[in-house]
Amino acid sequence: MCGAPTVLNSLIQYHEANDVETTGDRDVRLATADSAPATTTIETVEDEFDWRIIHIYGLTETAPIITTSNSPRRLAQRGRELKVKQGAETLCTDVRVVDEDGEDVPRDGDTIGEIVVWGNQGWIAT
Repeated sequence: MCGAPTVLNSLIQYHEANDVETTGDRDVRLATADSAPATTTIETVEDEFDWRIIHIYGLTETAPIITTSNSPRRLAQRGRELKVKQGAETLCTDVRVVDEDGEDVPRDGDTIGEIVVWGNQGWIAT
């Protein structure tokens, strides 16, 4: 299943109002993109609905996925923090955040920069 965080929040609201089943014969894996889901959204979907969220970020120009929260190794290290942020680079992709001079910005959670991606498509600024 695919759905932006807005869709997930609508499903949560519907469930709260109607108390419907969220599980069935098969596990639900959910790819979400657009913006990062809120921690409370992730907790509700994963803990109460028992669905697995895979957060992705990408562009058509980048073929299209740049980052994903689907790495079991990285999830074990960083848990939900990875899903609230944009995830980790996908295979054969290098992601950097740079300033106006093309220099990497500090990874301090405050400094803003431009995302640049290198992969099979060459360098792309997003």
